[in-house]
Amino acid sequence: MAGDANDLLERYELSLVELGWQHINQPGLRRGGFSGGGEPRTSVLVNVKKKIRVYLQSSDQEDVSLLHVHYHPPVGGELPEDPAPLGRSPLPSLKPPPGVRIKSSSSGGSGSGWSNDARAQTEMPPMQLEAYFAKQLEGAGWARVAGSADEFFAWSSWLVPQLPEAAEWRGVLVVLADFPGRRSLSLWAESAPSR
Repeated sequence: MAGDANDLLERYELSLVELGWQHINQPGLRRGGFSGGGEPRTSVLVNVKKKIRVYLQSSDQEDVSLLHVHYHPPVGGELPEDPAPLGRSPLPSLKPPPGVRIKSSSSGGSGSGWSNDARAQTEMPPMQLEAYFAKQLEGAGWARVAGSADEFFAWSSWLVPQLPEAAEWRGVLVVLADFPGRRSLSLWAESAPSR
């Protein structure tokens, strides 16, 4: 289909609304990760009659636009619980250094894990790029646990501030010089597995 991720999401939403679905106001929905072009959009709709809820997220990747649809069927004959935890990402928004262009390649998550991958157009060494993003993670309350860097690869491990009613969260930031003039970026966070 022609168009970007926003067009794709709007067409899908319109199709559902024409079939009787309703938008849900979700002011708490937030996403994080690398800020730049191709930012994902989210939307939540319900079919009250059939007691179904869907959570939609669109994003632009390298050559295509993707739409993720999380389907929530009835639970015990009732409308399923509000999926707001899907929208409460622990990933802060990370802005690129001046002059660096970023394009998000994938983004997603749920109540137990969130991730964002992107590509940066820059010759900046991974160790400098990781340090630049690390300052923003610290500003968001993340606490560095470990890390390492060289001219081709940089990574760091983090303790993530706990969300309300959440278990311990850990995060990882990775910067890879995969091709000249391009850096692969990855940020993810997961909650500790239940014991």
